[in-house]
Amino acid sequence: PKSPDLIDNGETKVDIEVQDGVSKLPSKYISAIKEAKSIAEISKIMSLQNNVESIIELTFEAMDEDGSDSIEVDEFVPIFEKEWGHSKEMIVDLYNSFDKDSSGSVSKAEFSKFLVSQFSEMPLNAIAKMATSLVAATKGLKKGSSA
Repeated sequence: PKSPDLIDNGETKVDIEVQDGVSKLPSKYISAIKEAKSIAEISKIMSLQNNVESIIELTFEAMDEDGSDSIEVDEFVPIFEKEWGHSKEMIVDLYNSFDKDSSGSVSKAEFSKFLVSQFSEMPLNAIAKMATSLVAATKGLKKGSSA
């Protein structure tokens, strides 16, 4: 579904699907976040999430621009350069903090484990706001932009 359909359908929270004993975010939210055209749409989708894990999964899916189920340094660096303006060296150091097995790519498990450990004490709305800004950066969106 397109994100406006998801946003306008009155849903209040996400129901997590369980497949083979593993929780999985419904694909409609992943599709919606990939198709979102504005920060407002991204923010609304993030606000529908009722746990840290689903926000992290949506953020991972948006950052994994090539759909490889991992985030490579060349996907990671530009997002953080756009969003926070840090040096490439500092961002690569951050990337290496995510890449615990030093494989050269960050798996969804590594991404989730690192962020949960860093943000478990933050309020959910603050995590959603941070995730919204990262997802917006993957799309080149800035505050006040609509496309």
